[in-house]
Amino acid sequence: MKVLLVVALPQELSPSATQLLNDNKIDIVYSGVGKVNAALSTYTAIKWYNPDIIFNYGTAGAVGNAAGLVEVTELCQRDMLPGDLGPRGITPFAKSTDLFLTNQRAGLRCGTGDSFVSSKDAWLDEQVDVVDMEAWAIARAASIHGVPWRAYKYVSDNTDHDSAKAWLDSVAKGSEEFTALLLDFVN
Repeated sequence: MKVLLVVALPQELSPSATQLLNDNKIDIVYSGVGKVNAALSTYTAIKWYNPDIIFNYGTAGAVGNAAGLVEVTELCQRDMLPGDLGPRGITPFAKSTDLFLTNQRAGLRCGTGDSFVSSKDAWLDEQVDVVDMEAWAIARAASIHGVPWRAYKYVSDNTDHDSAKAWLDSVAKGSEEFTALLLDFVN
């Protein structure tokens, strides 16, 4: 099975995790931060690597009580704000009017957006468990091309005034656990 791993930043994987993945012939693509970078990188990687499945790994901020390494299986665009053209999170005039993109697995909900969340938001509190900046775009590109996807996030912060410092302090903490999970899947 050909597995592609999409990660926003090299810092999110420890050097030992990266080495283990490379030794096991896992293709790794670093997309850069944000939805546009993630979508373009994933689209290009699908054409280049022709994967059987795409994994996304990265960090996320907790909106609720999420902690540690979590699987996210329902994704929305937390920063899609169409105003009078429709409800938050849903792209106007899109084929699908579903708020969440799902892979039909059990897991948490993640809101993806192009901003770093460092304060509470009532809409997020009601809709998602964690927030990130890439997963929805990666899953959307995978879905368009019929490639199954799975996403795992290490909860690095609590979406509060200390989020940036907490993220910097824990950016690579979950990578060893994720790597073990991915290698178990592959082997």
